[in-house]
Amino acid sequence: LLAAESASAGLAFEEAAKRLRTALALGIDDRRERGTVHVDLGYALHRAGRSVEALDAFREAATIGRERRDTELLARAAIGFEEACWRPAIHDEGAVELLAEAVAAVGEEASELRVRLLGALTRALDFRGEYAVARLARDEATAMARALADRAALGWVLSSAYCSRGARSAAAVHETL
Repeated sequence: LLAAESASAGLAFEEAAKRLRTALALGIDDRRERGTVHVDLGYALHRAGRSVEALDAFREAATIGRERRDTELLARAAIGFEEACWRPAIHDEGAVELLAEAVAAVGEEASELRVRLLGALTRALDFRGEYAVARLARDEATAMARALADRAALGWVLSSAYCSRGARSAAAVHETL
């Protein structure tokens, strides 16, 4: 795991993925840690340009999160899953459903995690052409990030909203944000 962390820090994502797979094959007894390693594997694979394989790693992490009723792990897996879907324009793999499940699991309370989930959900909905529902998620995420005074989360939401502007012009995106 330390070798994988070092490889990731050096932007050697293929190497990081190999090391993470080796760690999983050797066995990680703690299910929470195993789920976290699957999230890390998903990101390493995605950054190495292997998004389809990344989706499998994020799915496994989500499964572990569900089994353990670990909402943070489920949410991190859902966000990673959506990240691996949108850049290569992989549609209808279940990102919206997984994100909606994670949003429900984290509850209504304002948090950075809910902001990031809603931001990812916005982009996934926009890519499916569900612009009206996406706007509701985007507006909630933006308002929540501002209420929390969380500039990093707000920046992430605004970036996600801009990348998934749907049928709106760039000027319209700027007006609504």
